[in-house]
Amino acid sequence: MALEEGKGEVPEAEAWLLKKMASLGVERMEDRWLLEADDLRFPGIPDWERERFDDKYPRRVNLSDLKLRIHYKVPVRQVIAEYVSGGRKGDPKRWELPAWSGWKVKYRKASRVVDVR
Repeated sequence: MALEEGKGEVPEAEAWLLKKMASLGVERMEDRWLLEADDLRFPGIPDWERERFDDKYPRRVNLSDLKLRIHYKVPVRQVIAEYVSGGRKGDPKRWELPAWSGWKVKYRKASRVVDVR
């Protein structure tokens, strides 16, 4: 799994899609018109795992006088903490942010992007 959270084998996209289509009864190209968007929706992270996952990979981080939106570039193991609001003059420090062990962290405010140290 890209975020290294998986405990089992992760199928390739094509194999997953073929299996899903077969389970839905799609046998010919003409059958594809019977599909609805929800038929192919990925179920996402299970409810029982959601809290732990969100703690480790949050989508938002609130520091004193600084609110950040977090973006993950999984293939290059990079985290971008994007400024949302707040009156802080300086950039966030690495120790203020979640661990993100093994990930390179950048901070973006408008067009300015810097490494977080």
